[in-house]
Amino acid sequence: MRFSNDGITYSAWEAYNTTKAWTLESGAGVKTVYFKAKNEFGESGPVTDTIMPSSGIAVPGFPAPMLLIVAGIVTLTIARRKRRSIRV
Repeated sequence: MRFSNDGITYSAWEAYNTTKAWTLESGAGVKTVYFKAKNEFGESGPVTDTIMPSSGIAVPGFPAPMLLIVAGIVTLTIARRKRRSIRV
């Protein structure tokens, strides 16, 4: 897995983990974090999420607590959704 604040320059590849400490871009306002994964078949396209820095926020659609923000450093929790197949 690897991460980016701008979708162009990414961190080095590292082993998959369900949490990651990540430093957000400086400045006020909404931040976007980009995530990529890869396996033996290749690299995924980027997955993004936006974050509004404050303390103790809940992000709709994600298990709480998704992140803890302290001085611009976030801990991201990565969850995988299972695909559902419908047979007709």
